[in-house]
Amino acid sequence: MLLRLFGPVEMVDGGRAVGVQAPRERMVLVALATHLNRPVDTDHLIDVVWEAAPPRTAIKTLHTHVHRLRRLLEQAGAAVAVETTPSGYRLVADTHAVDVWHFEALAEAGHRAVARRRGSH
Repeated sequence: MLLRLFGPVEMVDGGRAVGVQAPRERMVLVALATHLNRPVDTDHLIDVVWEAAPPRTAIKTLHTHVHRLRRLLEQAGAAVAVETTPSGYRLVADTHAVDVWHFEALAEAGHRAVARRRGSH
């Protein structure tokens, strides 16, 4: 399973794209994915999703969005999970499962290769 953040936010499982339809759920997924394997505070997620005007029900609604994301990930058979942390949530996955992080790893490997090559001349 690959989580794509470049372009339309979607999950790709076995060549089949599964879109995250609800805009706020996409925002939660992107916020978690950009902090991959690190906890994201609930207050930060609320700020991302509702900006300056969260509703009184923001925490309850956030929990609902996370629940739906978990269900979608499970249905896709994803090796990606949303964990609850003391202060919020964490998206747990291998960096190769998220296109942004996979790109970062490849770019870093390229930089190291260039540096080694320069060092050998």
